[in-house]
Amino acid sequence: MEIMRNNVRTFVEQQQFSFETLWNKTVPSEQMKKEFLVVAAHELQTPIQPIINIVDILLSDLKNNTNCILNPNFLILQKDVQKD
Repeated sequence: MEIMRNNVRTFVEQQQFSFETLWNKTVPSEQMKKEFLVVAAHELQTPIQPIINIVDILLSDLKNNTNCILNPNFLILQKDVQKD
């Protein structure tokens, strides 16, 4: 009975060590994931900003020109790129 108890204790200690080792490896990977998402979000925002500016300029020009017909796609584009 004592041998069986020692075997179980050894097994549990090994499993606990394995779990702690894996857990310690996930913490840095979670931090790396967060850092990646911050960088990716910034990089995606960078090319969108000029598009927003161009759409705003085009809409402003079209609204000021009474001879032009405003394409509803510009309004949709403006709404889509300015979602927060």
